[in-house]
Amino acid sequence: RKGLTGLIQSHKVKILKGRAIVAARKQVKIETDFAATEIQADKIILATGSEPIEIPAVPFDSQTVISSKEALALQQIPESMVIVGGGIIGCEMACVYAAVGTKVTIVEALSRLIPMEDEWVGRLMAREFKKLGIDSLTSQKVTSVNKAGGLAKVTLESGQTIGAEKVLVSVGRRPVADKETVQALNLEMSGPVIKVNEKMQTNVPGLYAVGDAVGTTYSAHGAFAEAEVAAVNATGGDGKIADYSLVPRVVYTFPEIASVGKTEEACKSEGLDVSVGRSFFKANGRSAAHNETVGEIRVVKDNSTKKIIGVTMVGAEAAELIAAARALIGSTEKITEISFPHPTVSEVLKEAVEDAFGLSLHNPPKA
Repeated sequence: RKGLTGLIQSHKVKILKGRAIVAARKQVKIETDFAATEIQADKIILATGSEPIEIPAVPFDSQTVISSKEALALQQIPESMVIVGGGIIGCEMACVYAAVGTKVTIVEALSRLIPMEDEWVGRLMAREFKKLGIDSLTSQKVTSVNKAGGLAKVTLESGQTIGAEKVLVSVGRRPVADKETVQALNLEMSGPVIKVNEKMQTNVPGLYAVGDAVGTTYSAHGAFAEAEVAAVNATGGDGKIADYSLVPRVVYTFPEIASVGKTEEACKSEGLDVSVGRSFFKANGRSAAHNETVGEIRVVKDNSTKKIIGVTMVGAEAAELIAAARALIGSTEKITEISFPHPTVSEVLKEAVEDAFGLSLHNPPKA
């Protein structure tokens, strides 16, 4: 944080601390415990973030039933934890606490973990989580949590009960927008989400919004991309747009999950004719040398355009490889002419790309 503060100040950006309210067009009111200040600005960017979603059956108490905020600040490692929600945050926190010795159980209402990705991803992760000592209960809902003596008894819809020292609720995050700002400007909303166009402009001239407040990627790198769009357009560019199809999705689990573009399931639901190339880390020499052979990479090719439209990977360093995969989106068969260094983990990506085009030398020929 100190480094970022110093960087911002080096660009002659003034930082004011307090609660900010956009009281009127071009007017920002900043309140502190001691005073209030008003600033005039032709362009304003809202980046008000999000907060954990609370579910009625399991209200937060910041002690036994906690959100991801408290989970990152516990003073002692709990012996056991039930995580309600098997999405990104839930699975990441499960890996963190399992690694330090906590007995973790994930309860997910949908039929698989990481439901925003393809089915094979959730299936693979459930298998690997079992090796880490993490129990995954899918198609299950929590109906109540009873607390006594510093412990919680979690009751599921099926009637099953689970005892735990901590219950982490991670069923998503909700955008935060200042109510006074919304009312003062008649800001157009979609539920809790600030509505913006592809230039990150709200319905109020000169007012932009980015990040979790607009309910898109809920990721730091996605918010950064939106901020660049808003900043360029607010300072005179007015031509830069946000392209979410090219924003990678990353889950920092053991192993890592990363994807960009369209998933195989999304393509099928849209009726697209696609081919899917596959390659496995266990067949890669560098992965074997590192003893990190779990996982695979799948590359989706649109058969009508002959272009790559999606990449999904599960494996060690997937978060690093996805940047290269992002550069492949929109590529044709010519991309297979690129030479990858050997031995490297990146060759798993190369093999999957070649397989998508029916050119793999290390996979059986496609029918």
